[in-house]
Amino acid sequence: MSEKRVTILLNYYAVVNHGQALIFGQLTTKRLSDLTFTSFSGRTTFRTLFSLYRSRALASQTAIIHYEAFNLTVTTDDTGFFMVNHEVDSHEQPLKKITVNDEPVRIIDGLYDCRMHHINTPNIVVSDIDDTILHSHVSRKFRKLRTLMFTPVERRLAVVPVKTLIDRIVAQGATALYLSNSEQNLYPLIYRFLVLNGFPRGPVFLKQMRRLRDLVRYHKLPPPEVHKMKMLNILLPMFTDKQFVLIGDNTQYDLSIYMNIAKSFPDNVRAIYIRKAIPIKDEAATIANLANEFARRNIAFHYGDDFETVVWPESQDLKMPAADFKPGDPLKSAADGPGPSKMSNDVDSVTRNAKPDDGTTVNKP
Repeated sequence: MSEKRVTILLNYYAVVNHGQALIFGQLTTKRLSDLTFTSFSGRTTFRTLFSLYRSRALASQTAIIHYEAFNLTVTTDDTGFFMVNHEVDSHEQPLKKITVNDEPVRIIDGLYDCRMHHINTPNIVVSDIDDTILHSHVSRKFRKLRTLMFTPVERRLAVVPVKTLIDRIVAQGATALYLSNSEQNLYPLIYRFLVLNGFPRGPVFLKQMRRLRDLVRYHKLPPPEVHKMKMLNILLPMFTDKQFVLIGDNTQYDLSIYMNIAKSFPDNVRAIYIRKAIPIKDEAATIANLANEFARRNIAFHYGDDFETVVWPESQDLKMPAADFKPGDPLKSAADGPGPSKMSNDVDSVTRNAKPDDGTTVNKP
């Protein structure tokens, strides 16, 4: 007789800035299984991931999050995800339990941090995951799938130069956040990878949960840049007193996404670092122009596969507000003259232009 499905909290985090908490999580129903991804064989890794893609999102349901001092009512979206803003004090408010229809949700020990994370550092480093800190082979679909589904976490390789860079930045006064186009189904594997490889503590923002039939039928999702733009347009307004370092790679859309964010938040983006994960033809001129333009905007920029030459902090000058860099202005060099930005067009050779999600919202209780 098959084991009964139970409702579990698959992902959770609460991050706080000056009394304003951003609380998010993923609720799903599945048969209980070991989600630690610890000492798994290739076969067990496949079976566990397969079960995660067979789990069912707890869609459009009201849940109550119980803390010591208060309860918070949230409603999941059609993928079982919830995100809400709430005012909190400076006292520690660990997650106690979650209930749905008065029934307890299973909270899995060791899968997430149940404390509220008060960010007191002056800087925040936001890093992509696949091919930025974790070798994932995104540009080679078959190898990516084989690596994901059959390689135990202990054998997955971290991108050492980027890991070293993040550690150095965090050690000098930054908090790490992780932003990826991987779906929520992969959270237990990603969390285990981050812990195993000693990455700094921080929330993991993933894309909406997918079902197995979505993969089989190639169900189309929103463009991959939408999720990252959506989350960055939530995070930067919440942390207006912080300086951001944005780290990504050249396999998808990171550079164009970060360019757009730098235009929208000129006083908060301090540095953009892009790992060159794959070779791209005729990119040198565009990258050189971008480096000059970012320098003119007081934004540190590095593009390559080695970050030893990156010095952090780059310069005290980087703390100066870029007063002439207004939201909505095209990112281009003075030589481009009036009209559409040549720089924005040229960057297509490195990565596609990203479009923000106009429907970006956070639920408020």
